[in-house]
Order: sequence, then C-alpha cells, then structure tokens
Amino acid sequence: MGRDRSLLNKEEEAILKMAIKKQSFKSSDVEIVLPKLTPRQRTHMVEKLKSNGMIHPIKENGREYYVAFNNNYLMRSLIKMLEREDFIPSINE
Repeated sequence: MGRDRSLLNKEEEAILKMAIKKQSFKSSDVEIVLPKLTPRQRTHMVEKLKSNGMIHPIKENGREYYVAFNNNYLMRSLIKMLEREDFIPSINE
C-alpha cells in the first residue's frame, strides 16, 4: 500500500492490512500482527492512524475501527494497486 512510497511504516502497514481483511478491528486485535507491542504501544499506534485519518471509529467515540480510504494517501495507493492489477484503466493514459 503506502509503504513503498514511505507513507507508512511497517507496523502501520501491518495494522492496515489486518484491518482490511477483518473489515473492523479493536486495538487488542493489533496483537495478532504485532505481538511484541505492549497494550500501550498498540493503543498509541491506533491513535496515530486515527489522527492521520487512516482509520475511523465505527461509532462516534467508539473503540472499534475501520480503514478510511477517503484518506488521500490511502486512496492514491489503492488506485495505484487497482491499476497495477488491471482492475481499472490507468489514470495517466
């Protein structure tokens, strides 16, 4: 996704990939993909993704999240990936 463009670090990428597969997740689910992080570190990672607009709570002030593809960085990466896999025509053509 955005890792190849240095928009995400490897931990953020791991969380977002997990979130996409699950479609929604909680901070405690991050332990599945990043087992070495403490609960505090997991919460910090989730808060960082939330403040960057890459994830949003399902309910206002909720603690369950979904990936927000309305974030410009993620949307650009998603479009590039869809182009590369020939799901959509190239925008640059």
